[in-house]
Amino acid sequence: MGKIAKAQAVAYSRAGVTSARVGKSAGRATVNGVKRGTSRALRHFGKTPAKFLRVKQRVKLSLKKRMKLMKKRYKGFKKMGGGALNGFNPSSLGAPLAAGNAQERFAQNASRYLTQSLKMEAKAAKMVAKSPYKTYKGTRAALRGVKKSIAATKRMAAFIRHIVQMIARVASMAATAFAPVLLILVAIVASVTLLGSVFSSIMGFMNSSEGSVSGVPSEYEAIVIRAGSICQPISPALIAAQVQQESGFNPHAASPAGAQGISQFMPATWKAHGKDADGDRRADIMNPQDAIYSQGAYMCELASSVQNLVAQGKASGDVTDLALAAYNSGLGNVMKYHGIPPFKETQNYVKTIKANMANYTQGLASNAVSVGELAPPLKIASGRTVDIAAMGIAPRSTTYEVYQCTWWADQRRKQIGRKTDPFMGNGGDWDNTARKKGWSVSQTPHVGDAIVFEPGVHGSHKLYGHVAVVEKVNADGSILISQSGTGFGRVVTETISSAALNAMRGGISYVE
Repeated sequence: MGKIAKAQAVAYSRAGVTSARVGKSAGRATVNGVKRGTSRALRHFGKTPAKFLRVKQRVKLSLKKRMKLMKKRYKGFKKMGGGALNGFNPSSLGAPLAAGNAQERFAQNASRYLTQSLKMEAKAAKMVAKSPYKTYKGTRAALRGVKKSIAATKRMAAFIRHIVQMIARVASMAATAFAPVLLILVAIVASVTLLGSVFSSIMGFMNSSEGSVSGVPSEYEAIVIRAGSICQPISPALIAAQVQQESGFNPHAASPAGAQGISQFMPATWKAHGKDADGDRRADIMNPQDAIYSQGAYMCELASSVQNLVAQGKASGDVTDLALAAYNSGLGNVMKYHGIPPFKETQNYVKTIKANMANYTQGLASNAVSVGELAPPLKIASGRTVDIAAMGIAPRSTTYEVYQCTWWADQRRKQIGRKTDPFMGNGGDWDNTARKKGWSVSQTPHVGDAIVFEPGVHGSHKLYGHVAVVEKVNADGSILISQSGTGFGRVVTETISSAALNAMRGGISYVE
């Protein structure tokens, strides 16, 4: 062997040994790494590899499910894209789109942005639907609903921006205007619909709280409306007349007895019933916003308490009058005397406020009652008892048992040609049954209406409620009703005053 050949052999040999050593080191490092990894896995998942394998299997199964879901979503996008494009074939745009899966990709993009647009529109509509039109939720709650709708509009604008960007990409790939125009139209329709919903919610809010009270100082009008809208028996006009009686709308008023502020709360009463109305996290007795709202809330609590007393037979009288008496002299005195206490101050307090309510409702539109008397009129045997024989109605059971309230309401409404049904349910169910049938149900009495008393209202049964027929609506707002099921085995009449009807508002309704 020559010197050159020998030198080459030595070099190759050394290179081979070095290569083998490197390979051995790499192999050892790999084995050690696997051992360390296995050791960590066993420490993490337990001493036996069974648990490790179970976890691995679950992960693998989860990945399979995700892959299936992705495939389904892809197929759905593909179908939706085809529908959204009305059978448009993106391959006709030219060579750039014809290659690969450009058609599916285009369908996916179109479907995704169309779906997101519709989803945002639905979310915005839901927000608008939930916007608090009811005045008891207050001005601040309504504004929050409007803000949510505006935020949804901003999100829609972001989606439109994405759509426009996608249009630009598609347009750069093919010289056609069809696809961009289609996507622009989708975006415009979605955004216009959303903006219309938002505008409607704003206008509905602006119109919902106006015109319910008059003659109140402008700086207190909104809070008086809010305080008078918490519950049905307490109206804005009542709150306004009460504030006038308490302090003459003087926010710094103070009485010798210790009452303070525009609503003349005693400190002990304020401590238990004072509320924060303006959102400053502080219930201030001298803050007119806090005081007037707390007055409305407290009057609702008193109205609920005295209504329970009346239902239990522990007090008698108009619920609103009793609530005013309790505000002036305390609920304990109303309970003690089973009605308005025999205190001259309290009695004058109630009479003055009820009389002054008219000063705060002048010029306001209202649901005017239709004054009149039902034809054919009732035939009275004596006193309040109706002569049903003279009216041609036989005392015979139908689907309703004779002399039950439902029996008479059914018979009388048949006689006058009004809607009725053999299976309206208990007396207190007639309004709900009527709504299901698509009949008109309102809060304003008309002659011939079936007046429905919810269970426990106006002395009705606490489980079944009561139903009667409106025979006459008087000019002063009172009504004459005919009814049965009062325990006498006969049909009788009753006159209910306008004040009593207002006190029961929310617990009665009229099926037209």
